[in-house]
Amino acid sequence: MLQKEMNSVAWAATAGDWAFSVAMLPAGAGGAIVSNVRLTNSIKNVLQQEPPARLRAINDDKLKAIGIPDDLRKRYLDHRSYSPRHDTIIAQNLEGLNGVAGRDAFLTLALNAEDEAEAQFYTQMIQVLRGYHENVARLSAIRVVNRFTVAQSSAGPAVIALPADRLIWTQRVDDASQQLATSYQAPGFNGKFDVWLTGTLSPGARQGLEARGFTVTERVNARVEVLD
Repeated sequence: MLQKEMNSVAWAATAGDWAFSVAMLPAGAGGAIVSNVRLTNSIKNVLQQEPPARLRAINDDKLKAIGIPDDLRKRYLDHRSYSPRHDTIIAQNLEGLNGVAGRDAFLTLALNAEDEAEAQFYTQMIQVLRGYHENVARLSAIRVVNRFTVAQSSAGPAVIALPADRLIWTQRVDDASQQLATSYQAPGFNGKFDVWLTGTLSPGARQGLEARGFTVTERVNARVEVLD
């Protein structure tokens, strides 16, 4: 993938200035261990059975039911970068984050997508967050902090979902992780961060992040199915 794609606007908007060598998770790279098979199958079935106009109505109803305001729903569903497939995956995964505050904040951030690749980035991110919610600990809220999407877990750690194939340690990663570690606050936060990464990280990145209280779990797409 081209370098300009690796350093996409979606990445910058979602992960601040972390200048990783990253790429989007390749299409079809779902994991072998699948979380919530019922939800995944439901998404696949509705995508196969319903025409685009009907998908829009279904997704609008789901987003309305979880409290997304009318204007935000319209801007999202009208967004040129998101296909009906993206919309359906995101809407059903947001619905799956039952009881989590700030789902509107995630959707507002997702409006930054400028093309299909960036839309795919957000689509994968919400699936990873939903996987954490179901497999590790319930999430209580999603916040946007210094252009990071951070989800607070009920167990104490804050959660960062990174759909990337490689994370390396750079000066900008150093600075940004320090800023996040010192600025993030939320009720129930225990000072620790769980980073769920679809790819791998360098030894230097692991050492630097762990020193700041970040625990990185690699290849999480082997724990939760990520639809393309």
